[in-house]
Amino acid sequence: MITMGRNRKQLTSSVDRPRRLALARELCACHDASDLPPTLAELAAASGLHVATVRRVLNAEAVPAWDAVAQIADATRADARTRHRLENLWLDARLESRPAWYRPGRLATREPATIGDYAQLRESLLLMLRDAGSPSLRELEAKAGFNLLPHSTLERTLAGKRKPTPDEVAEFVKVCDTYGGDQKDWVAAVERCSAGTRTEDITRARTVGAGIDAVAQLERRRTTLYSIPRRFRPVPTAETEGRRHRAQAQREFTVKLRGLWAACGNPLLQTVHIAMSPEHRPSLTGISDIMSGRRLPSLEALTSLVQVLLSIMDGRTIDQDDSRVDEWRNLWMRTISDTTTLASSVG
Repeated sequence: MITMGRNRKQLTSSVDRPRRLALARELCACHDASDLPPTLAELAAASGLHVATVRRVLNAEAVPAWDAVAQIADATRADARTRHRLENLWLDARLESRPAWYRPGRLATREPATIGDYAQLRESLLLMLRDAGSPSLRELEAKAGFNLLPHSTLERTLAGKRKPTPDEVAEFVKVCDTYGGDQKDWVAAVERCSAGTRTEDITRARTVGAGIDAVAQLERRRTTLYSIPRRFRPVPTAETEGRRHRAQAQREFTVKLRGLWAACGNPLLQTVHIAMSPEHRPSLTGISDIMSGRRLPSLEALTSLVQVLLSIMDGRTIDQDDSRVDEWRNLWMRTISDTTTLASSVG
């Protein structure tokens, strides 16, 4: 048992979070070794934090953001070695408060060039998450922007229940912003894992004598249509080609609409929904479907949506005759025209 200064609890091993306790003890030691008076009020004043925040941290009742720990370290004039120790203790304490699957395993690496399979990729992403301070998945979702890293999808990925796409990994690396490395290195790691998985599966199928038909079926299930070896591809039809072209045109339109949404600061769906014209306003689910690319909006709904987004961006009401609204209407009509033309050209 360690006896602390006034206004501080006696920190014992009875605390159910040992890493949080270790962080609190180190901060208390910094306080005791400093020239500051022993009261928490004086430490709070010196660090620029609220006294209640300092009390919770030093009593091992909470794990704060790193900025708060750094401010206490600055106030107590902690040296570089102590700050490094505090940072590691803080990272461990943050990780301790997260679910068990947050913890990276022994395969984790900070070098994407050494990643060879999905298991190692998953553990390396968890290590990156740990080094970023173990933020919640909803924090990552909000930081990434609308529908780029849905927290439910990210949870299944990091828990090992699904494989990530290259785009998801690139956005994850960007949001964590931990190593300052090139996103392309991590995307290459995903593609390498995908290629390795397909090669192993094909070899296994051939080894057990499943035959070329089984291998082709496995390839179709594992990969997208246009990454399948040519001899395994089904013969394209006018209907399948039309669907592909329509999806491509719609995807390009959605990317541009998402860019406008991001330029407005990623407003809440509810905020945009309320501000839209009642006559042409889709439901919340409808707006979500539009922004995720599941369907195209009507021209009237698009006009109202763009007016709201531009109004948020400019901080003033935007009329439907604004030139930028006209540009979006023209883009919508070109998209509709492209989907119709491309579908008829393959018919």
